[in-house]
Amino acid sequence: MSTEIGPLVEAVNGALSRLDAGVERHRRFTANAAHELRTPVTILGARLDAPEEPSFKTDLRRDHRRIRNIVEQLLVTARLGGRRARLDETVDLAALARATIADSALLAVRSKRQTVLEAPDARVVVRGSRTALESVIVNLTDNALRAEPEGGTVIFRIFDDASIWIVDHGDGVEEEDRRAIFEPFWSKSDSTPGAGLGFAIAEELIQAHCCRIWMEPTEGGGATFKISFDSCGAQDDEARNKDGALKIVG
Repeated sequence: MSTEIGPLVEAVNGALSRLDAGVERHRRFTANAAHELRTPVTILGARLDAPEEPSFKTDLRRDHRRIRNIVEQLLVTARLGGRRARLDETVDLAALARATIADSALLAVRSKRQTVLEAPDARVVVRGSRTALESVIVNLTDNALRAEPEGGTVIFRIFDDASIWIVDHGDGVEEEDRRAIFEPFWSKSDSTPGAGLGFAIAEELIQAHCCRIWMEPTEGGGATFKISFDSCGAQDDEARNKDGALKIVG
């Protein structure tokens, strides 16, 4: 092969490889979307057959929220994968948590659970995709509300170092499974419902921000999901803007 043609062949082969990878990502995305949506759609269909149930409206709202969250998570993941999502938006973590709590308030009350936010007086601001981060917080909130025992309280904690804890007091996760829960469609056993793509998508979205998400046991029982944004960039401990917001520079 001549020296003139060699680079051209390599370039074409590289382009074809990238095209194949893109097609495979698209195929996997479509398959995952169908798999993830199948269960809530099936449940929704079953509920529609029993409109006389006292919890009918509450259950429909829960199903609608779950389907909406799945669709939003998949779309955000697709945008990040295609590099069409902005990662330089200014996001107030406390405001994001408050909005999520407000959106889930009705379902929390009707399921006899509560949510509490513990945050510093000054805003804690990070840079990233607001839509992506909102998707992560919503997903973790829904999981925590499902895990929290009736009458319990899900706690949101936001710290000055740009970290978020979402704390529930449910059954928790065994130590050997704490890494596996971030795998797509992980399930503890064949008889228990899995996490679907929720945790896997959450981890992918957080990693797209060069940040970290992990799970630790809650003291006394339960699971605490932790997100650290400190690794997203250098924290200016002294510089605060005019309204007192702590800046995390991405």
